[in-house]
Amino acid sequence: MKFIYFSFFIIFDLTLSSTTTLSDLNLDTQILAQPVIEKNWEELLVAGPLVVNYISNLMILAGKRDFSFTSSNPNHVYQHIMYPTSFRRTVVQIADEIYAVFLNAHSNMDRNQLSTQKIPQHLKTILKVLTTGALPLIQAMLPRALDTIEGTAKDFAKSANIMIKEYDSLTLLLQEVIAAMTDSYGVNNSFLMDINILVNTTKEV
Repeated sequence: MKFIYFSFFIIFDLTLSSTTTLSDLNLDTQILAQPVIEKNWEELLVAGPLVVNYISNLMILAGKRDFSFTSSNPNHVYQHIMYPTSFRRTVVQIADEIYAVFLNAHSNMDRNQLSTQKIPQHLKTILKVLTTGALPLIQAMLPRALDTIEGTAKDFAKSANIMIKEYDSLTLLLQEVIAAMTDSYGVNNSFLMDINILVNTTKEV
């Protein structure tokens, strides 16, 4: 049981480290932070396989023994855990959400990369039109090219915000599971202590 709790804390830490973003830094800060960014790549790349390994171990353990979360508050309502009566199904929920989040992130990054690869060509077109084109041609083509670049940037920002929300949702799920397991472990320990006291008292009688 203690290994299960320990594994969840590790999964939570590794998932957070693998979803750390550096895209919110401005260009100057990125240049200054480049050595740090390169140094962190090893940790970012290693985190993914470790999460998969721990999730796999947890699913194996959950297949052998299932249990429910026992809250110290009988009226507690879980916000993110879909199956509080089954640890096994909760592990499956976590695995499914981790897979979905990283798959969507991978797909979005591929799509954004393909879109941004077209921007240099748009900039070349704009420069050529401005330097060699007549005024009517500039008035016709410049807004269109700028709108295309703006649309690409907006699509990138939209997909990034979606990914951030998905990561936040996954983080909240992991936090709730850790809190539920910590609470449940404490309640179960208290229950076992009460049973032991009752058994010892009965023996004395």
